[in-house]
Amino acid sequence: MIKATSLASIITLTELTGIAHKLISSTYRVFEIFIVTGAIYLALTFLMSTAFALAERQLHAHHAHRRA
Repeated sequence: MIKATSLASIITLTELTGIAHKLISSTYRVFEIFIVTGAIYLALTFLMSTAFALAERQLHAHHAHRRA
């Protein structure tokens, strides 16, 4: 999903699924925990890609302004 931060997304996904597996082993609620885990990952990915898009837009505007 995020090209520039593939390593960070793998680490985040590994941590989230690790915590999910620990919760599943103690509560036996597989679907609920994986749905919440997926929602958390989706929210983190959306926030990171939005932040990168805003930063890229700011840097591009600054770069375009310097050319003129």
